[in-house]
Formats: sequence, structure tokens, C-alpha cells
Amino acid sequence: MYIASFSLMTVSIGIQTGQTAGAYEVCIAFNVVELIYNILLKLQLSLETLRIHLLHENLIGYVKAFLMIIFLNLWVMKTFLVIIVLSFYCEKLNKAMGEIQNTCVYILRSNSSDAGKELCKNVQRLHRASYTKLNVCGMFYIDASFALRLIAIVGNYALVILQFALQ
Repeated sequence: MYIASFSLMTVSIGIQTGQTAGAYEVCIAFNVVELIYNILLKLQLSLETLRIHLLHENLIGYVKAFLMIIFLNLWVMKTFLVIIVLSFYCEKLNKAMGEIQNTCVYILRSNSSDAGKELCKNVQRLHRASYTKLNVCGMFYIDASFALRLIAIVGNYALVILQFALQ
């Protein structure tokens, strides 16, 4: 777990500083789209399996479908945990960048040396020019609310699948 957390933090720092940003953005976008697709596909398959085995009153098939739903939920929880960790570290990085800005403002207002003030001005200039939140391929931002937005998207489409399954 610590290795995964460290690697996610390294990825987010590498993305924020512009190092190989395109490769990580495409990888994250692919994983998010794949997650949504797999959740909805497996939900649809589980519902179809349940319906078939309930119509034929097959208890073994019903248990298999129930186990498939349980394993789907375990897989979804694991994948969401990875996304939550990524969101946490990206938000932590965003907060650290905000704290750096606040520290620079404090140093500029204090009686610090000219070299310290010049450094803070350069940091602020660089921050304004090149720092942005992690924006994955222009589709979405990775921040603290990303996991909630992802749950909302999956929930909306799952409701649509459930409505069609009940007809």
C-alpha cells in the first residue's frame, strides 16, 4: 500500500511539474473510462444472469449470480480505493502549493532579505505561469471531489440500467 501511495504521489508530482504529463493523463483517463465501462457491463451481466436463473428457478445459478455481484462489489471497492488515494494525494499537492503561496506572501510582507523576497517573487511568478490542477486530457480535474463525481456518474447510469432491467 505504501509503495502504491508513493508511486501515485510521484505520478501526481510528475504531472504537476509537466514531466511526461501526456502519458500519465492518457493512462488515468483510460483507467477511469475502463472502470465506468466495467462496472456498468458487469452490472448488466449480473442482472441478466439473475433474471435467467430466477425464471428457471435454478438455485445453483442464482447463487452463482449472487456471488458474481459480490465479487463485482469487491472489485469496484478496490478500484475506487485507488482513485480515492490518487485524489487524496493530488488534493494534498494542491494544498501544499497553496501553503507555499501563503508563505511567499508572508515573506514578502515581512522584513526578509532581498534574496528571499526575490526567490518568493520567482516562485509566485512560476506558480502563476505554469501550475494548474491535474487536468486529465481536458475532461476532468483530479481533486478531492473527483471520487464523488465518479460515483455520481456510475450511479446515474446504473439507475438507467436498473430501469431497463425492470421492464
